[in-house]
Amino acid sequence: MLTTAAIVSLKLRKAVSCSSTVLIVLDQTALRRQRREMQAAEWLCSSLLMSASLAANVFTFIAAAAIQRGP
Repeated sequence: MLTTAAIVSLKLRKAVSCSSTVLIVLDQTALRRQRREMQAAEWLCSSLLMSASLAANVFTFIAAAAIQRGP
């Protein structure tokens, strides 16, 4: 349980990092796209980023609880 939660937590944190990179790329290409499309894409990426961040925090909490509980 602990190992699985820790692995999932790490993978979710990597997803958060990747989502941040996507937001930076979207900002750089904003001049070439229509404003409305960019706003929709940024909203979607921000939502995914918040969801992944929340999930990572939940799995981190579960892992911490498992550590405190012991074997």
